[in-house]
Amino acid sequence: MCPTWLQSLLVAVFVWMLVSALLLRVVHRPTFLVSSNSRRGARSVGLVIAHPDDESMFFVPTMEHLRAQGYKVSLMCLSTGNADGLGRTRAKELRAAARLFAIPAERVRIIDDEQHLADGMRTHWNIDKARAHVSSFVEEHHLDTLITFDAGGVSGHPNHGATFEAVRAFLQHHQKQRDAEHIDAYALQSTPLWRKYAGLADALLSWKAEHQSAGSMHLVASFAPWRSHQAMAAHHSQFVWYRRMFVLFSRYTFINTLERIDTH
Repeated sequence: MCPTWLQSLLVAVFVWMLVSALLLRVVHRPTFLVSSNSRRGARSVGLVIAHPDDESMFFVPTMEHLRAQGYKVSLMCLSTGNADGLGRTRAKELRAAARLFAIPAERVRIIDDEQHLADGMRTHWNIDKARAHVSSFVEEHHLDTLITFDAGGVSGHPNHGATFEAVRAFLQHHQKQRDAEHIDAYALQSTPLWRKYAGLADALLSWKAEHQSAGSMHLVASFAPWRSHQAMAAHHSQFVWYRRMFVLFSRYTFINTLERIDTH
């Protein structure tokens, strides 16, 4: 029989999650790119990731928000994820996952540069090479908004951190260009381990942080965890048991906190 203390804990967690869900659904109104019919016109958004499956593990709430708002979204992956020799397979899986978010193949760019941008926990990426790819990506798809990891890269993977550095380096270089058009850029906030696996229970903390950020932080929520499962399932070669558990318990299945990238 379940101990009384454990029953009380489970009830408390359930009530916390229920309150969090109600708060986000009823009270919270996303301030991140709330309408594509702004004064600036339709927004063209680019997601920059490090490996195939990053978009499905970490960015689904953002991708769902952009899809629902009707934004034109493009996706660039700075490696094929070839650490285990499955780069070609993983590239195909990424294109399949992208279609779930209404991103056609012509707006998906996958970089295959084993010399400078090789997948691996111990590889050091050439930031100048990665920055050049970001620049070309922005120019090709006429992007005015970029989304990527923050310096922590959610999981601490060095390729994720290098992706952030490449986007920030691009922004710094772009801003120095004469008559350069303004580009907005946002980074997905990394959280402590206990929050990372808190699932929807992290919603109240995320909501409070957004309201204390003076507009620099934006909370995007999703109430369709099956979409994360569906997207990760498109990555057949990677959907092993611990990634299934991640999709089940991760806050990133439900919540993305996006913070404007500071280039100073």
